[in-house]
Amino acid sequence: MPDYRLMLKGQRINARVASSPAMGAKRAEEVSGHICGVLVATMPSAEEACKTARAMSGCPYVIATGTTGNKFCNVLVVPESKRWWLEYPQRRPDIIGAKRVSLTVIDELLVPELFEERVSGKKLDTAPCGADCLECPLREEFDCHGCPATTRYV
Repeated sequence: MPDYRLMLKGQRINARVASSPAMGAKRAEEVSGHICGVLVATMPSAEEACKTARAMSGCPYVIATGTTGNKFCNVLVVPESKRWWLEYPQRRPDIIGAKRVSLTVIDELLVPELFEERVSGKKLDTAPCGADCLECPLREEFDCHGCPATTRYV
């Protein structure tokens, strides 16, 4: 099995990750109840792609974000209960200012057992992406509790 060095909660740990379920790796829900989404959005311009990547870089669910030309790419790990949140931009690309969004959800996620969202010690009034969770219509529609990085997370 490969040996990976990971940074979790500011501490370096060694994690042994199996390269396939046949090698004994556990499914994400067995390990942590999380799924992974790989989102690629076609933005109106390279500048808009960069702006969106910067806005999402502080999101506690983001593992990696970046751009290539006018494409905004985002790799997120979210609780299974937030699957709707991953899928929503694909149904409504305009919500992130995109022309088109493709999403791949990874159900057979192989992760270390210690995965946790990246949340800094100081809670914010507004989500790192700039969203105001209290005013978001998705809060009621999906029974969303808001962003875990905010003081309004319930």
